[in-house]
Amino acid sequence: MLRKFYPRRSIELGSLRSTQGTSSILDSLTYSNTHTHNNNTHSLLTSVAGIVMFKDVCELGFTEVLESQETEMSRYLATMFLAYCVMDLAIANVEYVNELDWESGGLHHVAYAVFCSYLLYYKQTMFFSVFLVEEIPTIYLSWKRIRGEKELKWTFATMFYLTRILYHSVATYALLEQSTICFAAGLVVLRQHMQWFGRWWTSQGMKLKQAQLTLKQKLAILCTMVVI
Repeated sequence: MLRKFYPRRSIELGSLRSTQGTSSILDSLTYSNTHTHNNNTHSLLTSVAGIVMFKDVCELGFTEVLESQETEMSRYLATMFLAYCVMDLAIANVEYVNELDWESGGLHHVAYAVFCSYLLYYKQTMFFSVFLVEEIPTIYLSWKRIRGEKELKWTFATMFYLTRILYHSVATYALLEQSTICFAAGLVVLRQHMQWFGRWWTSQGMKLKQAQLTLKQKLAILCTMVVI
């Protein structure tokens, strides 16, 4: 999750200049893989839990799920996510501090750590668990990085849009009746997701002209989000 679309060196390994030393390249690979394997394991666990929660949401609806009492599992998941954020920041500051993108990495992790702590304190971890299905695209992202592929094309973009923008918008709106603070936090996260998606759209393997949506496409996306 750290650095998302912008792992400054791990996603640009293919463009490293030949003048760099072999040891520098190996160091980059080592640092990138340290984060990628941790990230992949974490995302796999949270995604499985997220799919279970998504099934409950589909069967019962957001209101009933969000109004239910937190469970041991939801507390474990929030605690694990909190621990992961702390661990990932600690490893990053030791092993690949020069690669950190503090806007979408460090700040993102700190914000999530604070938010998870808040939910754990007030026993509202169900608010967090309904969003875990959004980790599914991260599994695909980590797999691509492990294979050394720097291009993230439409498969990833579609998963990201469906989970982290479309689903996240609906889930955040559902939180409005439960907690104003959590609703506001959901909006902040949604804004970050849209920024990441926008950066990918204009920079990953597509010409700027091709990256522009037509008015018809924009209206179709808007109508889809309104209907859902």
